[in-house]
Amino acid sequence: MVKQRFQLKRRCLMNFKRIYAVARKDVMDVMNDRESMLAITLFPLIMSVLMPLVIIIIFKFSGEVNNGGDLDKLLSILPNEVLPNVADTEIKMLVLALTVLLAPIFLMIPVMIASVIASYSFIGEKENKTLEGLMYTPLTNTELITAKALGSFVPSILVTVISILIYAVLVNVASRYFIGYAIRLNLTWLVMTVLLVPAVTILSILLVILISFKVKTVRAAQSISSLIAFPILALVISQVSGVFYFGVVAQIILASVILLIDIALLIFVSKRINREKFLVS
Repeated sequence: MVKQRFQLKRRCLMNFKRIYAVARKDVMDVMNDRESMLAITLFPLIMSVLMPLVIIIIFKFSGEVNNGGDLDKLLSILPNEVLPNVADTEIKMLVLALTVLLAPIFLMIPVMIASVIASYSFIGEKENKTLEGLMYTPLTNTELITAKALGSFVPSILVTVISILIYAVLVNVASRYFIGYAIRLNLTWLVMTVLLVPAVTILSILLVILISFKVKTVRAAQSISSLIAFPILALVISQVSGVFYFGVVAQIILASVILLIDIALLIFVSKRINREKFLVS
């Protein structure tokens, strides 16, 4: 019994080392690719640095951000704790833009990064003639997918969290400096970061891996996977139009649904993966 437990622990440790080695290799391959690194770093910088500065500076010199009735409509359905206790309506609108309207757009960061890395995880290795050795490793299908997913998941989460932290600090400091009112991100951002970002990232990775078994080039996989961004854009538009508020309850429900889809998709991909067919496709 003791010997069997020891062998089981040893086998699990060896599998973990193999999974880690595959995931680390994927990350290093992407870091050595200039185009991939540009895609991974440029968009988060625009979102976390350039965009909030532009919005705050424009507000500083124009004095308004509300150009229609849609924002007023959204303002009427928001809970009181989301908006600041200030009399200036325009400052309320600025807070609305920076803390509510832009929040869903940050979901595009992990989607984009995961799509870039995950597409290289299979198709990139296939194009570079380095996949055959990996396909014949002792790893099971589930372990291989787990390794590939981790190689995309960890960088996506890290970059997204760092981007949100930079955004939070920059919005607070810049708003205090330019308009004399320090804007702070609300609870929805924490819920989004902890629950929704990981769920969306896993979904993006699994979809890209599934797509990778049907296409032959990295660009094709990335082009198809970019369609994942459309539901996020629809969410942004629905908020801007005042139809829907992307609050804590909505995020928890959405994250739960996506997590169930992730589990089902992982089982489906693990069963459908065929290493031999993928090598010759």
